Amino acid sequence: MLAIAVGLAEGMSDRLVESALVASYANARAAVFARGMLDMMALAQAQGGRIPTVLGLAGAGDLYVTCQHGRNGRFGRLLGSGATVDGAIHSIGSTVEGVANTAAALRLAKQTDLDLPTARVVELALTQDLTGERVSDQLRELFLTVVSGSRPFRETAPG
Repeated sequence: MLAIAVGLAEGMSDRLVESALVASYANARAAVFARGMLDMMALAQAQGGRIPTVLGLAGAGDLYVTCQHGRNGRFGRLLGSGATVDGAIHSIGSTVEGVANTAAALRLAKQTDLDLPTARVVELALTQDLTGERVSDQLRELFLTVVSGSRPFRETAPG
């Protein structure tokens, strides 16, 4: 799911190359990744997981590679550049786990009263038509929320 969000920012940046928004979306990739890590930590912690696992090689390390070279990152780039969901899935030619994982993450977040802005961005991209010339104002608003969002996980005192 997070790789899709990062890919969306990259695809939108490529699509809006003539726009003043290009720098915003180019910089948003790093901000979306950072915010997504906060969201992942919050969700893991709410489910009894360990934050060091999320931040380690199996978590953040694997996710970084997935954003750059994986199916989910590529899927997000395709959506951000104007492909339909079905067209992007067909182009990938394989399972895009982040599609189903987005709904699952949002269900878990709702159970624990968490807000996951990165999941909301992906959900919006999966449910709205982004193929037109104008990118949805709501999607832009959500990216701004992701970039400037508050820290969603609860820090616990060292035990």
